Amino acid sequence: MCSNEDVRKEVANHPDYKVHWLAGFAWKGACGGRELKREGMRKIWRPGGSFMGTFDDELNKCLNWACAQDMEIDHDKKTIFINGFSENDMY
Repeated sequence: MCSNEDVRKEVANHPDYKVHWLAGFAWKGACGGRELKREGMRKIWRPGGSFMGTFDDELNKCLNWACAQDMEIDHDKKTIFINGFSENDMY
């Protein structure tokens, strides 16, 4: 497990790496997951609707949703996998 600050630091340290967000038991593609694109504005869904935001906004939304997260960095594939766990996943 790692802190939000650790995730943000590693993402900033590797600006050319792809970032994949997975939630709970979706770790490493078991149930999909998704890439957080670094460039451009995108629609970010939230309760009650959506807003236009950046990569940082989307990453913050993901990290704020998770009560814990784990991270794995694959330097060969230049990919950062972040697995966020909800409160329900922790029981």
